[in-house]
Amino acid sequence: MGDALETSALGSKRSGCIEVGRRSLGGVLLLLSLMSACASSLDNRATRPDRLGHDSAETLFAEAFHEIHQYYLQPISSETLAMAGLARLDQDDRSFTVAEIGHTVVFFDKDTAIEHVPAPAPDDADGWAEVVATALVDGRSHAPALASASDEQLYQKLFDGILPKLDRFTRYAGADAARDQRASRDGFGGIGITLDYSDGNPRVSTVTPGTPAAREIRVDDRLAAVDNVPVESLTERQVINRLRGEPGSRVIVTLRRPGRGEPIMVSLRRALIVAPTVTVDRDDQVAVFRISSFNSGTVQSLADAIERMRTELGRQWRGVVLDLRGNPGGLLEQATGVAALFIDRGQIVSTRGRDPTATQDFEAHTGDQTHGLPVVVLVNGGSASSAEIVAAALQDHERAVLVGTSSYGKGTVQRVLTLPNQGELTLTWARLYTPAHYVLHEHGVVPVFCTSRAGASETAADPAARLAAIVEHGLHPQGVEAQPRATLADPAWQRLRRDCPVETEDNPLDLRLAKRLLHDPSLYAAALSAPAVALAQQSGGHSDAAPLQ
Repeated sequence: MGDALETSALGSKRSGCIEVGRRSLGGVLLLLSLMSACASSLDNRATRPDRLGHDSAETLFAEAFHEIHQYYLQPISSETLAMAGLARLDQDDRSFTVAEIGHTVVFFDKDTAIEHVPAPAPDDADGWAEVVATALVDGRSHAPALASASDEQLYQKLFDGILPKLDRFTRYAGADAARDQRASRDGFGGIGITLDYSDGNPRVSTVTPGTPAAREIRVDDRLAAVDNVPVESLTERQVINRLRGEPGSRVIVTLRRPGRGEPIMVSLRRALIVAPTVTVDRDDQVAVFRISSFNSGTVQSLADAIERMRTELGRQWRGVVLDLRGNPGGLLEQATGVAALFIDRGQIVSTRGRDPTATQDFEAHTGDQTHGLPVVVLVNGGSASSAEIVAAALQDHERAVLVGTSSYGKGTVQRVLTLPNQGELTLTWARLYTPAHYVLHEHGVVPVFCTSRAGASETAADPAARLAAIVEHGLHPQGVEAQPRATLADPAWQRLRRDCPVETEDNPLDLRLAKRLLHDPSLYAAALSAPAVALAQQSGGHSDAAPLQ
């Protein structure tokens, strides 16, 4: 953990989301409407004696319910969400329960009804938010487990009940987790170090070049104090919060350096820290760009790296390897921007959802920054969402050859709403369609050259033979029927992905094959023109995949 990038900020690699920003115009308008529409539909609101936490909970859940009602990919009522959340409250303390009986919501203390409130209309977001807030107040009065919980703990319990009613990519983050997520996407005011707490004492594990810490702090320095407050008296979260602050503000850091007796005290001016997501490696005349995720600095970092390679390699530059293995995704506009660096013009991706604002087309306009250099894209089962947008766009435009395994298959867009408690609701908003007009969700991208280890036992001991077999299978599949991917029904996609099983570990053959392609123009050209899809056939000559639609 550290002030440069916390591990919790990125979350699970398999849940990598594509985000359209922290708050869109619709989110702002929604917030304003809630301010004037918080009057409850419950008659007894004004007379309730215990208001502790009621208004803040009502405002938070009204905003969440409104957002879900308007933007979520599938319609679902606020009633369903509210009752699912309230059902989660009684799991820790059965002394307080909530039930909907007819058109009335009843709160029980054990078996005794303690309050009846009229059930709002199913889609009345404000009314059901009032029911939730009232339940929290009554629950704290009657259930010890709820009384001892913080507001945030209760919000988390409610969302833990709500989220299973939605898809697996919709999620809630409390204030601390949301702060980490915003930092990983947009950057933050900090000094540019990462701390390792593995032995209990914060050790500097990395120092980001070009940051305020780069000149004064070294790897393996021990952090002793922040602004003269010893770290022993602070939690890990408190240390992070003290290191961070407004860009331009100052922080005093006290360090203990191995081999030096006296502590070192330095004063640093915080800067905007955007975690690096692009690394560059040169192998002969090939540039290998690895993108770990897509944050606000990814496109510019890659554009700068391309320009640097053009200067260093000049006419000797033979090609590009774009390594997206293990990339969980990130910001939508960064994904489309990365793809646009390699495409002269044309569609990159389109989004389609229930709300009219979810129908959008994203196109390349700025021109290919590599001037037509051959490109190989590496993908595997850890490549998701934004990474799949880039890979699919370059494959569909016949701009790159894909190598690796089937990707994760996460093809939905999430919009991110900052809630009144500074938490975030990340809500599935649209589906993604590639330039070839197939849906990415559950399908992902399947490479021309599959390096999955499954079924490779006969050549596993001989990498050269294995590589030759991969090339042969990719260029000349036996007994196949070529079909455009957009025409495949789901069972056919499942068969296609089974033929190239998902693997999440980096395979050394991926990079080896990529370099071979870039050094063999005829092989690269043949791979670009390989069939869009090859469905394996049974011996009788009939495809055992599902009929095409």
